[in-house]
Amino acid sequence: MSQSDDVEPQLITEDPRISTDNKEKQHFCILCIVFSIIVIIIIVIVIYFTESDIVTEYDTSKIPFQYQLSIRNLYAINNRYDYVISSIPDHEFTQESNLTVRDVYPISNNNYTTNSNNSNNSNETNQIELGLLISRSLWLLTPGFYEVQEDRYLPNGTMYRVITATASYTNLLYVAWGPPITIQFVNSNQTISNDLISCEYQFTWTFIANGYVNRKCKNESKFNAISYVKGSSLFGLGFYSLNEKDLYAYTTIPNLAIWTFFKRDVHIGHNAPFPTIIPALYTAYYDYLLNTRTTLSTRRIGSSS
Repeated sequence: MSQSDDVEPQLITEDPRISTDNKEKQHFCILCIVFSIIVIIIIVIVIYFTESDIVTEYDTSKIPFQYQLSIRNLYAINNRYDYVISSIPDHEFTQESNLTVRDVYPISNNNYTTNSNNSNNSNETNQIELGLLISRSLWLLTPGFYEVQEDRYLPNGTMYRVITATASYTNLLYVAWGPPITIQFVNSNQTISNDLISCEYQFTWTFIANGYVNRKCKNESKFNAISYVKGSSLFGLGFYSLNEKDLYAYTTIPNLAIWTFFKRDVHIGHNAPFPTIIPALYTAYYDYLLNTRTTLSTRRIGSSS
């Protein structure tokens, strides 16, 4: 018998450490795949809720002098809510009137902190949606971007939306709390120089969360303050003349019942030196900046504890 026949066959066994490493790598890969799927789902959901409602048509603003403002959803994305603008229930407002004219109801003499109880009126007329304030949270090059979309109703009842104004931070970067906000309105061939929508507007803020509405019209090189704003979104905002003798516009105390989406009435006088959508936009940015301030304060407290 040869020497090779005397050699017993050797069993090749796998090093248990190698087997454990392979299993750990497989588990890690599975976790990576699951995590990637979750991230993709979250991104799709965020894009759906922040970049939906795409509108490509433009028109001049026709928001009435009185309307109702409410949040569109109970959640905020990046501290910002979308808002719904509707007609006030106890005022007659037809779909056809939204095509060409504004509501001409005079401003109320009630204090601007008056609560709104329109929803309890059994004789109220049907509300009509007038438009939306849509936040574009993913538009990084235009931070704080809001888009005003107004509804247009054809005589047959068909509704379509148009963009009438846009708003965003005046500057891409800022260091202080409360960055200035610039608002630009869509103009048409019929827009004349003394139309309010022919001017640009800007919100600026004080440290105590009051603010100013500023305006820059054609042939003007800078923004000039035209209205002082005080109050709060929770207790009502008042838009005054700079000497606070005249009340140009006000918002009522919102209905705090969750199912009403915190709706409040907005009233603008015909003597207001700004377009009728300005109080709604100011409310949106007021809520956003206060939410941001609260979030930053909470983070500082958490990091220091």
